[in-house]
Amino acid sequence: MDLNQEQWNKLEQEFLSILKGFFDDIHRDIYLLRKTEKKSFKSQLCLTFVLADTMSRVHRIFQGYRDQDIDKNNEERFRKWIDDFVLNDKNEKYKKHRGQIAPNSKSLWEIRNSFIHFYCLPDPEKSYAVFSFGLDNDFNKKIISGLRKASEKEVYSVDGYHLMDAILEGFTIQLLGLRDMILNNPKSYIDHVKYAYNIFRQQSTKMIDIEEMRKVIYVKK
Repeated sequence: MDLNQEQWNKLEQEFLSILKGFFDDIHRDIYLLRKTEKKSFKSQLCLTFVLADTMSRVHRIFQGYRDQDIDKNNEERFRKWIDDFVLNDKNEKYKKHRGQIAPNSKSLWEIRNSFIHFYCLPDPEKSYAVFSFGLDNDFNKKIISGLRKASEKEVYSVDGYHLMDAILEGFTIQLLGLRDMILNNPKSYIDHVKYAYNIFRQQSTKMIDIEEMRKVIYVKK
């Protein structure tokens, strides 16, 4: 698909708008739940993992994967996104709260699977993940210390708020990576945007306000 400059500008703007719209929807809903539904922690986490899954798919496209290869190894894809954009010092939320987010991407993959598929924490066969949400850090350390003394298994702490905020920030870091690709490899950037845009155009959804539609349908002459 050869495009002139005007067509390319329009396509790129629509692609970035789709990405931003997806992020804005999830970001808004997470913080709305956090504000209005105090016990909605698991729902907030599920939404956050949906964001990570979707952005990991985009990330894989920009790494050059196509067709079935995009989804060939979901664990590898998800963990690559987490390692590149969440669990490293480029992410200020992780850098500030690294001991309260997750020990590695493998543990987050297991947590993601349990929440997405069973709406619960992983089976504590090998380790215990202790979730808290805004708990005082000193008190949380005492809890973890006590559990480690009482258990032969690995015990690690996750503050759900810090985890979600770090994943949300990962989206911003991913966008900065696209900016770097524009500067360093513009041809690849253009090819990847075209491919990803076609997927979004075919598969994305758009909300329709029925009441607004009725006003248009029944407008009086």
